[in-house]
Amino acid sequence: MTGDRRPLLEARGLRVRRGDGFVLEVPELTLAEGEILALIGPNGAGKTTLLLTLCGLLAPEAGELRFHGRTVDPAGLDYRRRVTMAFQDPLLLSGTVADNIAAGLKFRGLAAQARRDRVADSLDRFQIAALRDRPADSLSGGEARRVSLARAFALQPELLFLDEPLISLDPHIRRHILEDLEGALSHSRLPLIFTTHDHEQALALADRMGVMLAGKLQQVGTPDELFWRPSDPEVSRFLGLRNVFPAKWVRDGVCLCSGVEVHAAQARGTTGHVWIRPEEVLLSAQAFDSSARNQLPCRVLEWRPHGGLLEVCLSAGPLELSALVTFASFERLKPRKGSELFATFKSSAVHCF
Repeated sequence: MTGDRRPLLEARGLRVRRGDGFVLEVPELTLAEGEILALIGPNGAGKTTLLLTLCGLLAPEAGELRFHGRTVDPAGLDYRRRVTMAFQDPLLLSGTVADNIAAGLKFRGLAAQARRDRVADSLDRFQIAALRDRPADSLSGGEARRVSLARAFALQPELLFLDEPLISLDPHIRRHILEDLEGALSHSRLPLIFTTHDHEQALALADRMGVMLAGKLQQVGTPDELFWRPSDPEVSRFLGLRNVFPAKWVRDGVCLCSGVEVHAAQARGTTGHVWIRPEEVLLSAQAFDSSARNQLPCRVLEWRPHGGLLEVCLSAGPLELSALVTFASFERLKPRKGSELFATFKSSAVHCF
């Protein structure tokens, strides 16, 4: 949970079995009031299955959902009327854009003037007022996605679920819709659970992120917690973290990685892998006096841009590692492929799991 906010949605001991044999298991998951949670993972990890379960459209074979502290009745309609889900496919109805946005409001018994006000607000919020009277079947993919989002926000649910809201869109369209979605969330303060395989979307919107792999919720935490303290090698690899190595414990504070001795402050007998943060690896042309316990002679393999930095790939014997350096530092070093550099990093920069 985020801070001391009260829990809005709680899942305990969820187990879901799909017809193809896929099994989803989530021991515990909590969403706080006003929180935005991203479920991230590769295709087939179970993100949509979990979302359908959390919004009450798929009944688990075991486990419990609690909403505002009360158990959700899987067969009842009360919870489903208080939440809203927008699917990957916009699933627009026949009729105009305005008809689509108003449909759910009419179904929920909202008065005509209130419906018109909500429709107008949602059209403006997602910049589709000019499409108000357009037939839904004439819309482009990006336009249809905006209508789907506008329809969901118009309902003003107590909790919103979005399944891959920006999937299969051109980059520039995706960027503009993401900006509108950020604005709508900021204005409405709606709590949200959404799925994505895109790290950037998750980082842009979410307070916390949950990593799903092979039907299991591997780790839940803030972006900083996930990217700086991943729970295991599988999470590290999915997040694209570099320098994750199998490790053999030698003694407390020391382990072997591909036969190379690495000092790691956290290393204990249970250590099986280590992660060396590339940002913490200092490169130099010569060895130098340092309080850092690790100083490895390396050969330069290659280098490539990485955001505003350069990733330098090196080999310390059989151990291949990466360092992230500024362009200015790289210019000072003037390395060539095959030239020798020293990689220095502190034992506290080595994360063990």
